[in-house]
Amino acid sequence: MPDPSPEDSRLLEPSFNAYELTLTTDQQMGLDIEEANLETENDTRFIGKKLGIGFWICVGWLVLVTALALLAPLLQSWGIIADPYKLSRARFAAPGPGHWLGTDDLGRDELSRLIFGGRVSLSVGFASIFLRMFSGLNSSSAIGPMMPR
Repeated sequence: MPDPSPEDSRLLEPSFNAYELTLTTDQQMGLDIEEANLETENDTRFIGKKLGIGFWICVGWLVLVTALALLAPLLQSWGIIADPYKLSRARFAAPGPGHWLGTDDLGRDELSRLIFGGRVSLSVGFASIFLRMFSGLNSSSAIGPMMPR
């Protein structure tokens, strides 16, 4: 085999691609790659982290609104809230013991209207979530087999 010329001497020099440079840098810093991978796998910093009071206030509010909306017919039959469609002579009544949030221009109880309106909003919200989830599952199951592996 002939001796390499000076132009070919660059072929004999070690190449520094990104992978080799990263390994060299890690070795210079004294890091062992296997130990670093184990540390990230066993990282439990987020498991013990406690959630703030604001989070629990929001969760409690969502649970309360959902429970009231789901139990609205029972609350109405037990007499806790008024019939949202019943008209009364107490138009624009101020909040009080009979009407906790007052009445509107037709004398309908505002609290019961809010609770029954929440039923519609929750139905639309959950229906849109399930519709989107169903369409996403269908599209991904149709496209998935066509993707290269």
